[in-house]
Amino acid sequence: VGQTFDGISIVYQDDVISGLDDYVKTHKIDILALFIPARRLWERLFHSSVSQRMVYHSTTPLLIFHE
Repeated sequence: VGQTFDGISIVYQDDVISGLDDYVKTHKIDILALFIPARRLWERLFHSSVSQRMVYHSTTPLLIFHE
């Protein structure tokens, strides 16, 4: 409560998961919000999900929004 939005940060990293993890640790983030877009069956079978990998990797609480 009483927090303000400081802006948007762009992080360049080869791996999305390690980039998010580094950012969370560096900036002492309390919670990470992720948006999960709707995918068709074909996309779910052949494309990895960043949000699903974060669920198993992150030690930071996640707030996940489904489309």
